[in-house]
Amino acid sequence: MPEIEKAAAREELPERPAITDGVVDKEAGEIALREETKPTEATQDSPAPSTNDHDYPGGWKLAFAFMALILVLLISGLADNMVATAVPHITDQFHSVADVGWYYTAYHLSSCALQFSFGKLYKMYSTKYLFIMSNFFFMCGSIICAAAVTSPMFIVGRAVMGIGFAGGTAGFFSIIVQTIPLRRRALLGGVFGAVESLSAVAGPPLGEHSFRPAVPTLDRENSDQVIITLLVVSGVLIICFIVDQIIRGDKAVVPPRIAKTRNVYAGSIFIATAISSLGILEYYAPTYFQAVLGYSPARAGYMMTPCLVGTLVGVFLQGVGTTYFGYYTPFMIACSALLSVGAGLLSTWDASTGLAKIIIYLAIVGFGAGIGLSVPQLSVQTALAKGEMSMGIAVVLFARAFGPALFVSIAQAIFTNSLPRNLHQLAPQTNFTGIGDMGVNEIKNKFGGKNREVVILGFSESITQVWYLALGLACFSVVGALLTEWHSVKEEDH
Repeated sequence: MPEIEKAAAREELPERPAITDGVVDKEAGEIALREETKPTEATQDSPAPSTNDHDYPGGWKLAFAFMALILVLLISGLADNMVATAVPHITDQFHSVADVGWYYTAYHLSSCALQFSFGKLYKMYSTKYLFIMSNFFFMCGSIICAAAVTSPMFIVGRAVMGIGFAGGTAGFFSIIVQTIPLRRRALLGGVFGAVESLSAVAGPPLGEHSFRPAVPTLDRENSDQVIITLLVVSGVLIICFIVDQIIRGDKAVVPPRIAKTRNVYAGSIFIATAISSLGILEYYAPTYFQAVLGYSPARAGYMMTPCLVGTLVGVFLQGVGTTYFGYYTPFMIACSALLSVGAGLLSTWDASTGLAKIIIYLAIVGFGAGIGLSVPQLSVQTALAKGEMSMGIAVVLFARAFGPALFVSIAQAIFTNSLPRNLHQLAPQTNFTGIGDMGVNEIKNKFGGKNREVVILGFSESITQVWYLALGLACFSVVGALLTEWHSVKEEDH
């Protein structure tokens, strides 16, 4: 009996904590608290909830956001294409042909200069209000351009529009990341690409089918001390910027950790070269139609339709294909290949090129551009965490804006320097002084008669030399395509 009573007493007593659980009451209390707050073993072993279950908006919220993105994309595309085609009327009003290049450069330079800043801002502040503010800047710039009474005022308006465009594009992709699952972004990207193509088609009619009439020359030679000084200073500043970003680390404008991400730098190389190649081809094709083939400005604008239709088809197939197969890298490789083939074919154009070759070659260029130019933004989203996507996309958008701003200017330098040289070689007895202050048709009319064929041939050879630059850029874009990692959009969202 005493043994039974002792056993019962032991059962009634609370279990003494083990030595490893604590000796003093205070220590035991601390350990008990840690045990209560510690996640259960089942919770640790259970899989983390998939971000595919993220509460993305649906219904009317998604519909209104989608319509807002489409309208912003359409308006920005129209503004860019309308100005490019309305340049003749602008130069007639302001009497300043020398400022033509600034109408393009001011817009794109201000845009790419602020991409990094907006990438940071969208990470820190409300996407909604920043996006609205950016569109407000874009509208203010448009109003300044519409009310401009001088060429400098118009250039300022274009720069303000570029600021709004920088914030708008960064916000565009931030909204997509926040509202659309990764696996659906490629397909919807095809829809947005179609809208962008529509704005390019509608731009020439709204801009009255015009194209720049003049061939302005450079104010200084490449060997000029001012040009050399500017090149050296810009190179030094770029090196200083890179060193500063490395020293600052994660506090930098462009954190090295993000810049060194393979899909970020590969996508930047690809988009900068591929979009520049396309920009050169699209920028000088109308000049070829008017100067070499003798087409009217309206017909020259409509002759770009095969390129735009090819882009539309390519964007749609890329969106559907990426959504179905999951992988986007093959479309980048195909884009580089088709752009290279298209640029090479365009370099064979001359005064006797038939309509069938023009349509087919432009369609190849457009299809190649459409099938791959929207991929780098998507590739960044599969390689970075959600909180880092805005900065990664900003890097790619910077490359997208900086590439054409740089290489279209280089193409312009090649064209304006080679045209007088080619004309003098073809007709050394003729004085071609002053052609830089004339329009395309003015040159052909002034040097008519027996020299007319010489002028046409000179234009053709100069444009061909520009095509070679586009061909080289298209070929180099394959480097970025091959460096891009093979991630699938069907994988778990970041």
